[in-house]
This record gives sequence, structure tokens and C-alpha cells, in this order.
Amino acid sequence: MLTTLLSAPRSPIECPGDWSTLEARAGIPFSADYKAYLRLYGTGKIGDFLWVMNPAARNVHLNLIVRATKILSVLREIRSADEVSSETPFKIYPETGGSFLGERRTTVTHCIGRY
Repeated sequence: MLTTLLSAPRSPIECPGDWSTLEARAGIPFSADYKAYLRLYGTGKIGDFLWVMNPAARNVHLNLIVRATKILSVLREIRSADEVSSETPFKIYPETGGSFLGERRTTVTHCIGRY
């Protein structure tokens, strides 16, 4: 379990409570693991490298829904300009099987998950 490697904060911040509203806003169901992670750790970063975005975050730079909307829009634009772009070799949400943004690294590389 993750808690053996990464202690949970005593008072995690911005732990989502109403997942149904957040899922409706995002247009996807969030995984049970993602919900459990945010319930335990809340908004924050792992080490000095990985920020896990949170759909309940007040900071727009860490809010999953705000960031995903912008970044996925840019990826769609890149793909439409070059259909064989190595930047977007995958389907992008809301396409069936499309990828959705999940976290942000301090290097501004984004990791995605399939929905």
C-alpha cells in the first residue's frame, strides 16, 4: 500500500466530498483508486516532482477539470494541425477510449489516463 512509502498528512486539504458533482463536471467517472488517494492525501505534491491534480482544488493550476480542459484543447488543436503528430499519438477525451489528464510534473510534462 502507498501509505507504507508515503505518509498521509494529518489534515489533508481539499478532499472531495461530492464526487457525483465533480464527475458530472468532468464528464467522466473517476477511479476508486484516485478517489481513495485524494481522500487520504488531498491536494499536494509528492516529493518535489509530482503534483496530483484534484477536481476540488481551489488553485486553478492544480484543479484537474480546469487544467484538463485547457491542455486537452491544445492537444486537439495540435492533432488537427498535423494528423500524424507524434505529440498526440492517442485518442483524446471525449473520444471513446480517449485519454484524460491526470497529474502534472514540475517539468510541465502531463501524464494521462484512459477513459
